[in-house]
Amino acid sequence: MVGLALGIIVALVSGAMLSSNAKLIIQQDNLASAEEDAQVVYKILSEFLLQAEVCTACPQFDIAYPAGVTNPNPAGKLAQKNDAVTVSGVLPVGYKIWPNNISPFSNNAVRFAWDGNSGNMTLAVAPTVAELSVAPVQSLVVVSDRTARIANIDVWPLTIGGARQMAASSSPDGGYEICVETRARSPDPSYINPDDKDTLLHYRTARVCGVVFPRNVL
Repeated sequence: MVGLALGIIVALVSGAMLSSNAKLIIQQDNLASAEEDAQVVYKILSEFLLQAEVCTACPQFDIAYPAGVTNPNPAGKLAQKNDAVTVSGVLPVGYKIWPNNISPFSNNAVRFAWDGNSGNMTLAVAPTVAELSVAPVQSLVVVSDRTARIANIDVWPLTIGGARQMAASSSPDGGYEICVETRARSPDPSYINPDDKDTLLHYRTARVCGVVFPRNVL
C-alpha cells in the first residue's frame, strides 16, 4: 500500500512537473511570437517612414488617431479600447520602393491602418492620397485565436531636440518616434505585467520602439 501510494504520488508530481513545463514552453512560445510580430510591424513602418520626403514647412504624412483616445498611450495603459492609427503619405514618384514596387511605380500614395479593436493591420496604395479611400485594401496582419496580437502602435513626430511634438500633425523635425506593443495570445493569471495597470495586467508583452529619420528632412 505504501509503495503503491508513493508510486501514485511520484506519478502525480511528475505529471504536475510535465504540465508546468508544457505551460512554460507555451508561454515562452507566445512571447517569442509576440516579439517577432513587434519587430516585423516596426520594420514595416520604419521602412515606410524612412523613405518619406518631408520638409519642416510641408510634412507630407498624415498621422490620424480616433477622437477621445489619448495618444501616445498614457503610462500604465499598454492598450486602449477603440484605439487605432492611420499613417498616410507619399513616396518618391517613379522609384521601386515597397509597397510601390510594381512598374511603372505610379502608386506612390500609401496608407497603413491599424485597428486596436480587431488587432488587424492593412495597407492600401493608390496614385494619389485622395484615391486611397477607394483603393483595394490588403491585410498585413490578421489576428486569430492562435496568434499574438498587436496591442498598440504609436507613431509621433519629434522636435529637433527629440521631444514629442504637441500634435500628430506637426512636422517631424527630429524624426518619427515609432513604438509597437504586442501581447501573447492568452493571459497568464500568475503573471503581473509591470508596465500595465489595465487590460494587459496578466499578459506578457513585447515592445519595439525607436526613432526614424526620413531621408529628406530639411
